[in-house]
Amino acid sequence: MNEKLLLDDIKARAQLTDLIRFWRRRRILVVTDGIVSFGPEHDPNDLQESYFGMSHLMSVLSGQGEVTRAHRQTDPLHAAGVIENFRFDTHDLTAYDQIWLMGYNSYPPLSAAEQEKLARFMNGGGGVFATGDHENLGAAISSQLPRVRSMRHWSAPPSALGSDRIDTTMPDHNGVLVFENQSDDIPQTLTLKWYVWGETALFLRRYPHPLLCSPAGPITEFPDHMHEGEVVAPTDLTQSMSVNGYTFDEYPKTSDGTRLPPEIVAWGRSEGRPDPEVMSGIHTGSTQASASRLSGTVGAYDGRRVGVGRVVVDATWHHFFDINLIGDNAANRPGFNDPRKALWSKGFTYSAEGQQTLAQIDQYYRNIVNWLSPNWFLDLWGALVIELALHRDMRELLAGRSLDTASIGAAAWQIARRLHPPCLVIEISSVFWDLPRLKPRRFGPWDWPYPAPDDGPGDPPLPFEWLAKVALGAGVQVMSEAGARQRPASMKAQDIAQAAMGRAAEALASLARSQQASADRLAELAKAPPRRAGAKPAQATKRQNPARRR
Repeated sequence: MNEKLLLDDIKARAQLTDLIRFWRRRRILVVTDGIVSFGPEHDPNDLQESYFGMSHLMSVLSGQGEVTRAHRQTDPLHAAGVIENFRFDTHDLTAYDQIWLMGYNSYPPLSAAEQEKLARFMNGGGGVFATGDHENLGAAISSQLPRVRSMRHWSAPPSALGSDRIDTTMPDHNGVLVFENQSDDIPQTLTLKWYVWGETALFLRRYPHPLLCSPAGPITEFPDHMHEGEVVAPTDLTQSMSVNGYTFDEYPKTSDGTRLPPEIVAWGRSEGRPDPEVMSGIHTGSTQASASRLSGTVGAYDGRRVGVGRVVVDATWHHFFDINLIGDNAANRPGFNDPRKALWSKGFTYSAEGQQTLAQIDQYYRNIVNWLSPNWFLDLWGALVIELALHRDMRELLAGRSLDTASIGAAAWQIARRLHPPCLVIEISSVFWDLPRLKPRRFGPWDWPYPAPDDGPGDPPLPFEWLAKVALGAGVQVMSEAGARQRPASMKAQDIAQAAMGRAAEALASLARSQQASADRLAELAKAPPRRAGAKPAQATKRQNPARRR
């Protein structure tokens, strides 16, 4: 490896980090209430489990944008920088791209004025993430909101301790199942919804929802918990809502008059076992077995297709709280000497395997931010092609070579998939083709139904993956050539995309010529007279060497 090239790459990446942070500008509002704190679970002054900390989640979100933290009452740990006694109707929600609702309280519900403010934010394109837990936990701030109210249960069932509870807790390494296993390094396994992309006669290329996609593969493991809530698919999409005089359809119609439904994109499984507690007085388990069944864990609504904001719901905030991620503070109490104490106090950080699982869970949090953010994919496309153009592998590939757009795109595609979730790379690439209104009806596997004209019955499928590669290759070409003349930070994503359009058009024309030539050859073969079954091919006449003629 050329040392100068490596040093240049390190400098370029430092520059890129600042650029991406500037371009992203994702503005996130996180709101909670009750006993939930923005502080850490491991507070040495409180070992009695009197609050839930979510410091780990906040550390992940802080790397994704500008995060504003707000508590409806007072933060139990008096975490710094938290807006307390927060009200939605007295706050400017237009300052945010997305709102995360991490409520604990069951009542009182939001005022009519607050409900209206949030409904207008959502219908105006703002993204919302909402979760609670079993029964009506979290209902106070989430259960009256459009789409959110019907995408998960905000009341019992499921219950906390009965057989109808959703108990995803897994046995430990010795096969023992207790409540406190929620804080060990063994996750639950999810069942995912899969989407087909790039279907051919030879293979199917499948992806999970973008929420559950990562560079390391599909995200199939979550924290486990004894009594989760449940994500559901609403059965009635025709409801009209009226909030404080503001009336609207909860689920707007698409261009063809249908209503786009939410989806359950991941399911967990209740294991059907008793789940007693070890720390009596701190936790409450159950000796009654839960019913074994699948239940909705993650739900998604792509409101962007119908002009409103996207929504993500999760079965429980235990997939986000410190106690289920980095350990249970109650295990550190003096006098508690269970041999599993070290494991329960450290959570997924206890082992290398657990740390790998935690990294995947962190990617899920980042995916939520990415998916909820409105109208930012073009900026991220620009940031991505700059990242790829400055990557040492790409710089080595292009050094002293002249490659076509498709070849550069193929290399860029491989690098991008190592750095980012492939689902995100697909979504980023698709926005490039949307600029001249060339976007196919189904660029990504999640775009169905897309409000655009259907392909005709005789229309051949478009080469979606090839288009995605060209979108990256054209951008990398422009950036590689421009890099010698101006700093990347001085360029705008829109300008990069417009400059790349010419390269992409040339690549499309080249592919069309190649495909036409192949079609012509196939047509010639089809016209050739068929041979009789069993007939041998005609033998070519051996040509004599003129020099040997007598």
